[in-house]
Amino acid sequence: MAPHGSGTFIEGLVILAGIPHNISTESLLRGVISAVTTDLLWEGSDGVYYRGDSGGHYIVRGLASLYERNTTSSDLREYIKEYIGVQYNAVIEQARSSNTSAIYGLPWTGPPGTSFEGLSQLSALTVLLGAIQIGDGLSLNSGVIPTSTMSVSLPPQLTSTRPAVTSSAKKDSAGIIAGSVIGGIVLLSALTVGTLFLRKLRRRRSNGPLVVDGSSSMLTPFTTTQNIASSGILGEQHRRNQVKSARFPGVAMEGEPSSSGAADNGSVGIVGANVPTEPMASPGAQVASPENPPPGDRREQTLMEELLRTLNYRISRDRWNAEEMPPGYHEG
Repeated sequence: MAPHGSGTFIEGLVILAGIPHNISTESLLRGVISAVTTDLLWEGSDGVYYRGDSGGHYIVRGLASLYERNTTSSDLREYIKEYIGVQYNAVIEQARSSNTSAIYGLPWTGPPGTSFEGLSQLSALTVLLGAIQIGDGLSLNSGVIPTSTMSVSLPPQLTSTRPAVTSSAKKDSAGIIAGSVIGGIVLLSALTVGTLFLRKLRRRRSNGPLVVDGSSSMLTPFTTTQNIASSGILGEQHRRNQVKSARFPGVAMEGEPSSSGAADNGSVGIVGANVPTEPMASPGAQVASPENPPPGDRREQTLMEELLRTLNYRISRDRWNAEEMPPGYHEG
């Protein structure tokens, strides 16, 4: 196991443990951090990375990434803060010649660097950037980061609060999703049932017979009473009889002698001899009641019938000739 690969492996586990919040991955990450930060192949008894290569750069970068991503495990964050603080103090105190110098050397345990080297500067820069994340508002130019001890250790079996929070969050998310799905199904079912009920109700109303409520007003057809019909029709007949009597004085009333006598059989006075009598329905009989009308009304009704028969007979006798030829037409 090399420090380069160990630091890169820690950085990958940090990303993997942060995505699904897997407890086993987080436990593996804790074990790797404990092994890498206490390995005597590159860590001294004071906890400073003492090798003159870029391994410390990868280890500090992986731990700084975990410190930034993991915001719930307080014990793990405190351990990383202690480790990066120890490396930062060694870089600014033992890896450079003076407090004003910007040239850093390797290893971080000394001697200080006197000339610019890219690998040394890159490793020191990684430690300085990691210290900015854990500085908590401290002025790094003023001095070292205070640490509890130069030899730090990770508590082996401290339980992180992340699994409980994750489990609670998963339960809440599952409850919200299940409630949303069930609510949507219930709402959709209610809308479907309501739509079908309304369609069935409309179809029943359109196909069913018309039902009239007992409280609604009934339409009464217009009917004339017996007195109104009889008085109106008989009054009109009486007026016409007076007109006909003035125009045809030879027509005798029922029960009265004719003014022209019985000498002329073709006269109008002898109505019964020339005009066949046929029973005709009086206009007033259609609306009159079954009761017997008074004698005056029967007389006027009979006189009207006689006048109509006489008029019909004269019109037929004077105008109709079966032997007469139709008039001739000449082309002009």
